Amino acid sequence: MIPGKRMPLLTLNTVLGLILLSVVAIGIFFLPPLDGGVRLAAFGLSVLLVIVLVLRDRTERRKSAEDVARLAAIVNSAEDAIITKTLDGTIQTWNRGAERLFGYSADEVVGQSVQIIYPPERRDEFEQILARVKRGEAAGPVDTIRVAKDGRRIDVSISENLIRDAHGRTIGVSKIVRDATERKRAEQAAHFLAEVSEVLASSLDYETTLASIARLAVPRIADWCAVHVKMEDGTIQQLVLTHVDPAQVELARELQRRYLEDPKVPYSVSNVIRTGKPELAPPFADESIAPAHDAKALTIPLDSQLKALMVVPLIAPAEIFGAIMFVSAGSGRHYGPADLALAQDLAHRAALAVDNARLYHKAQSLNEELDLRVAQRTLELANSNRELATEIAEHQGANEQLRLLAAHLLSAREEERIAIAREIHDEIGTLMTAIKMDLAFLNKQMNGSGPPKPPEILREEINATMKLVDDAIRTVHEIALELRPAVLDHLGLRAALEWQLQEFQARTNIECRFQSDLDVFHLDAERSTAVFRILQETLTNVARHAHATRVEANLREQDHHLILEVRDNGQGISAEQIANTQRFGLLGMQERAHIFGGDVVIRGAPGQGTTVTVRIPTLS
Repeated sequence: MIPGKRMPLLTLNTVLGLILLSVVAIGIFFLPPLDGGVRLAAFGLSVLLVIVLVLRDRTERRKSAEDVARLAAIVNSAEDAIITKTLDGTIQTWNRGAERLFGYSADEVVGQSVQIIYPPERRDEFEQILARVKRGEAAGPVDTIRVAKDGRRIDVSISENLIRDAHGRTIGVSKIVRDATERKRAEQAAHFLAEVSEVLASSLDYETTLASIARLAVPRIADWCAVHVKMEDGTIQQLVLTHVDPAQVELARELQRRYLEDPKVPYSVSNVIRTGKPELAPPFADESIAPAHDAKALTIPLDSQLKALMVVPLIAPAEIFGAIMFVSAGSGRHYGPADLALAQDLAHRAALAVDNARLYHKAQSLNEELDLRVAQRTLELANSNRELATEIAEHQGANEQLRLLAAHLLSAREEERIAIAREIHDEIGTLMTAIKMDLAFLNKQMNGSGPPKPPEILREEINATMKLVDDAIRTVHEIALELRPAVLDHLGLRAALEWQLQEFQARTNIECRFQSDLDVFHLDAERSTAVFRILQETLTNVARHAHATRVEANLREQDHHLILEVRDNGQGISAEQIANTQRFGLLGMQERAHIFGGDVVIRGAPGQGTTVTVRIPTLS
């Protein structure tokens, strides 16, 4: 039987049977007298008919009771709350689903107004429903809020249907109330996460992203929210703390410092970051919290500031880099597995957004570094190309200089041959001709073919011829010295250089000084010849261009190099003259040194003289 529903004492069949029996009895006893047998038969037939009606009535009542019991069992076993009420809203039936949903038993609410489960601000809904019922209108599923016995507000979906009698008149209302808490929570969570995703996608700065998460969480799922991140040195730093009441931020920080930073506490941020597991703390009571640092913490009103909390890790693919703390305070909300799942989903999305932001910044940094390297490499290649072009130009210039130098050397060699031939022809040839004529004269005197000469004359002729021979020998010696001084081969480079300076002084009247600390020094013939020829060319340039009155030469050895330095006090040389590729004397000096891996450096300035420094390695 449905609670509050009662069966009638007499059914229609029973009433009809009693009426029939009464009519027969009246007819027997108050109508004109009949035969006794007829009267008895009529009475027995009436009694039999009444018995049949009563038995039929009992069968129908039993069947109706079974149907009612079956219906009651179905209603009571339903998960949804099923309620019937009168047209004025008085509760008639209240199934077990209603008891579970609202916390009231059937005995507590049957006969009371259904307004008992209406929140105060929704009493106008009750009046609207009454008006709709009076108009004979049913109501489809409607989402609204009702209040349980313990004061909890419950999201419900309500469907109402009219109850009509056999004549179609509305006699009541049946109501099915379904708990929509989970559906509403899922809808709100989906909407909240969609908003979170939109906010996370709006920034690539991870600090801004995490701060936005804290602002979204308050007051949606927490009264205050704190985000912590692990720094590169391993320390944990609070990035942001957002409170529904900005005036309570400092108090929240104090609560956190005193009660939630102890690493031994399972729901501390450091523990969650270390383990990577989310923690759901049970509701807190004043007496269950012991101060973690000092006794002054007891002065904080814990009953309004710390009710429950969740701490979830921020996990990127490669590491756990932080945690988010959600705290229930003044709102009194209690967290359950569904709230923890929502917090984890939120933290997961935030972690992915932060990781994406970090990857973006890393990629951007790598791109910038790559661009910088490309730019540097491009600049290096451009510089290399310029240097290569310069080297090619230098090589081309050097080749051109070598070509000109080779041509000059050929020309100089040819000129030198011409000069030697002229000197041999003019000097030695003339002397040889004179000697030949003298010898011819003496031959005639000895043969008696010529006029005789006194012995004194002959003696003078012979002496003159001998002098001519001496001049010829001297000339040959001078030519040989011009080609290669014997002192270089016999006495070495130091003596050859000193002799050359003396010869230059004697020929030009330019004062020459020579200094050297190399008493004993051995250098191969090729290098010695190169240094000697460079000195000769240097002295030639001094004589031709310097207009100097003094020349100083110094020969020394330093760092396995032979160094010859020649300085004059002449009019000097300009940079343009030094760089002039047509000055073959200078080119020849440099080429002689380059053959042995050495160099010739020429320095000077107009009016300050010229210095030529020759460096040639002493080792091959």
